[in-house]
Amino acid sequence: MSKTLERIDERIPDAIINLRYATTSNITHKPLYTAGIAALRPHALSALVRAADNLRKQSYRVVIWDAYRPPGVQEQLLAVCDDGDYVAQISNHCRGITLDMTLADNSGELLDMGTDHDEFSEKAHAGSPLITSKQVENRELLRNTMENAGFKQLPTEWWHFDYVSGLDEPVLSIRLEDI
Repeated sequence: MSKTLERIDERIPDAIINLRYATTSNITHKPLYTAGIAALRPHALSALVRAADNLRKQSYRVVIWDAYRPPGVQEQLLAVCDDGDYVAQISNHCRGITLDMTLADNSGELLDMGTDHDEFSEKAHAGSPLITSKQVENRELLRNTMENAGFKQLPTEWWHFDYVSGLDEPVLSIRLEDI
């Protein structure tokens, strides 16, 4: 295991790891990862563990769509979408402090958040008026829990959370297979 990055599933065994970039269910329509490993820097992962513990007490589980992202994958995403509101030139995912996520109930059923991952529209914005009150409630549960653990939500993507204390971390260049 890398000392720089730690696997999420080893610290949160009930997390649902569904890495979208390891499948065709993403904006490129092709797998970008060869390993289905979700990892973060240790201090960001400790904060996520606190959030997951809090959610578990409320009968929810975290669902991880993306975490650490190698820079080469970021370049592939930029080739498909160069809109800086949705795909950054230098992503905090590449620093190992950011994750894309949602919530599920204890049975693994995803909560309705109003959009899927990587829907780049106003409906996916954190404060979108285009969703139902139940979807707003579900998004607020996720946002409040993550903010209380030290993360900040990206305004244009309800699923994207940066660990605030790690924003000065350098970009990493570690293959997922080496974690």
